[in-house]
Amino acid sequence: SPPPHHDIYSIEDLAQLIFDLKNANREAKINVKLVSEVGVGTIAAGVAKAKADVILISGYDGGTGASPLTSLRHAGLPWELGIAEAQQTLVLNNLRSRVVLGKPEHIINFMYFVAQELREIMANLGFRSVEEMIGQSQKLQAKKGIEDYKVKGINLDKILYKPISNNISLRNTEKQNHNLKKVLDFKILKEAKLSINKKIKTSLEFKIKNTDRSVGAILSNEISKLYGEKGLPKETLKLTFKGSAGQSFGAFAVKGLRMTVYGNTNDYFGKSLSGGILSVRIPKKSTFKSNLNIITGNVALYGAIEGEAYINGIAGERFCVRNSGAKAVVEGIGDHGCEYMTGGIVLILGKIGRNFGAGMSGGISYIYKNEQFSNSDFNMEMIDLESVNYQDQDIISDMLENHLSYTNSKIAKSILLKWNKEKSNFIKVMPKEYKIALEKIAQEKINQLIK
Repeated sequence: SPPPHHDIYSIEDLAQLIFDLKNANREAKINVKLVSEVGVGTIAAGVAKAKADVILISGYDGGTGASPLTSLRHAGLPWELGIAEAQQTLVLNNLRSRVVLGKPEHIINFMYFVAQELREIMANLGFRSVEEMIGQSQKLQAKKGIEDYKVKGINLDKILYKPISNNISLRNTEKQNHNLKKVLDFKILKEAKLSINKKIKTSLEFKIKNTDRSVGAILSNEISKLYGEKGLPKETLKLTFKGSAGQSFGAFAVKGLRMTVYGNTNDYFGKSLSGGILSVRIPKKSTFKSNLNIITGNVALYGAIEGEAYINGIAGERFCVRNSGAKAVVEGIGDHGCEYMTGGIVLILGKIGRNFGAGMSGGISYIYKNEQFSNSDFNMEMIDLESVNYQDQDIISDMLENHLSYTNSKIAKSILLKWNKEKSNFIKVMPKEYKIALEKIAQEKINQLIK
């Protein structure tokens, strides 16, 4: 029978109470949940031999909510096929008498029982809702009589302490004002209506400060809602900013946007870039050397899928991590560059830091071999270093021209002026698996032409 009611329960007491309530009227049973697929019968026989009492066959129309949507809705076959195979295999192995094949309705019914028991426990504790229980640590106490030397004598009073105040809430009871109306994107949206709605080319200029975060994200969302991934025609909306941009400048920037900062930017510059063109360049009156100074923060172009970025200075660590399709030119980076990169092209005109190319499975990087270049900076587990060919040199030359055009880079200009001499001073970083894949595709095309 259930234990007597108390005002104070430990977590163990609550678990035991639920278990005892179940056992008051029925025996405990072991809902091994199996996905309907070819061979599920064999698995069902195995778990039956391991003393499972109930076997639930899940079909393609349901799964765990912690999974991606494709797994949630499309994993496995129709449950009817799985039930048939499980039934037949269990009968053939003389195991069918041991187990119950569960239906979806049974699980729904079980959850109703769990909810009812939870309501009973909450009523015993004096609560009407789960929300009311948040922060009520006075209802918890340490289990007494624990003999294990590791926990014996531990005092949990400080952990279970409940601040007492009539004016302070123990749980979330109010909505915050995030002051989104003051976000710079809304000002841009107001002035860019002609570009967004009628695709009329517009140039706008704004001041920016480091508290202006994710500039371009809301703007890109509005464009995407109208045109999807196609976005706007190239450089329909040119946005110029002067100052120091906050985190995630140009995040999710879509096709049709060209965003330029005269100054510097913070971490996550160009995060998830989606077709836009970004550039950050030194202010016009500045005299410092761009390739010797940091101009953007860490994790620039994280997860970028498409677009271009031109950085007139050095970027921080983890440049182009998980880049899968964007093109980028930068004049130096910190450690862990191009980590887990799967696509795109990156041209680096300065020092690369250590551990370059770790986990890089796709895309191509070109590195300018200046006096700071060192083979020891590369993580060679998944990449090879190759000399550039004529095709590579054309790609590098085009990217340098773009970099010069978008940022007026002195280092790009210097290399282009001496191109016949400098074009051999680049090295190609090529992922091993990517190279094999490209060779297979090329061979297939050749075979098709021969046929």
